Amino acid sequence: MNPFPVVAKISLLLVSVCCLLSITASGQKNPMVYQHIFQTDPWLKYWAGKLPHFDLSAFQYIRTSDFENRLEDDHLSDNDREFQQTFGKLISYTPDKKMYLDFYSAMMVFDTVRAKGKITVTPVFDVDQYLFIGDYRRHTLKRLMVMEFSDGLEEAAWLSDSTFILVGTKHDGDYCYPFIYIGNLKRQKFDYYLLKSKNHIPNRIYRSLKWNRLKNVKFEE
Repeated sequence: MNPFPVVAKISLLLVSVCCLLSITASGQKNPMVYQHIFQTDPWLKYWAGKLPHFDLSAFQYIRTSDFENRLEDDHLSDNDREFQQTFGKLISYTPDKKMYLDFYSAMMVFDTVRAKGKITVTPVFDVDQYLFIGDYRRHTLKRLMVMEFSDGLEEAAWLSDSTFILVGTKHDGDYCYPFIYIGNLKRQKFDYYLLKSKNHIPNRIYRSLKWNRLKNVKFEE
């Protein structure tokens, strides 16, 4: 019996598998696969609408990086009323409310003023921004990422219980470059996409619509 046909079939099968894996991997790096979330999520839809001629195909994959996974708290409680009242309407929860993404609490404090029975809260922003993930099932709070000085996270949404998307802006002089992070809890990694340099936009200040959910908050420009 000539073994060559068997060997050839096995080789062909291996090549097919490798090609399939390659196509799958490259597909994961194509930002267009996330088009639907920018059409259905109200926060991301608003964010995209603030960009001139928003087009996901204008973003290019830059790199993949690991989660920092720095443990900040191993006694996280879902009964922290002060945190919920202050940041609960800003942070992004999974559908079951068991996990959340937070890039607000470490970058600001609230200056609270009570006058004539009315409370006015003015957020005071810090230059540093961190991304935290809270997990009520494991009672842990972990820091996943420290943003660079010129970068700012602006919106977040969950794609599934293990995958989320972050969007923001990288500032460079008179121009800025919107970016996208795709975080995967199973892989413990971020995929980073940046608007191609030829598509840069004028510098801007973005304010999330989520702030409108806090009725007693005012901004000082």
